[in-house]
This record gives sequence, structure tokens and C-alpha cells, in this order.
Amino acid sequence: NHSLEILGVSNNALGTAGCVLLLEGLARNRALRHLDLSKNGAGPEVGVVMGQCLGNTSNGLEVLDLSSNGLGPNGISSMVSSLIANTRLVSLDISHTDMQDR
Repeated sequence: NHSLEILGVSNNALGTAGCVLLLEGLARNRALRHLDLSKNGAGPEVGVVMGQCLGNTSNGLEVLDLSSNGLGPNGISSMVSSLIANTRLVSLDISHTDMQDR
């Protein structure tokens, strides 16, 4: 799809597997600018796949909401190097992602 710019799938109980499948499908989508995956019960693996998506030079995301998911420190740290190199993303919400060390 070369025209989808905004995708909101918040609060749909996609879980980790559903979010990973969605992200793999969107990995080469250059048109998508805004993605809301908040409140989907996603785990740390989603952070790994999201890091790969954000590191892809064809990625056009500007706004990303991953809030209220269980990404934890491992999921967020998997995205860090891609976030440093990504020049398009202007808004990232990772609030309530279980960042406490255990």
C-alpha cells in the first residue's frame, strides 16, 4: 500500500504476535507517517522488530505511539540505536511500558 498514512489500532488486544505480524507487513511501507499501537499487550519482541523498522532507511514514520504495552527495558533498548540514526521520527510515546528494572 503506497497511500496509507495513518494507522490506528489502539486497544485491539493484538498481543505480541499480532503486533509483530503487523510491523513485518509495514516494514517497507514508505507512506505510513503515524502509527498507534498503544494498549495492545505487546511484549519486548515488538521493540526488537520496531527497532528494525525504524532503522530501515525507507521508513517514513513521524509519529509512533507504543504506550501502555509491556515493552520493558529490553524492548525499549532494542530500539535505541535505530532511534539515534532515525531522522524522520518527531514524536514517540513510550509511556507506561513497564520500564522498571526487576
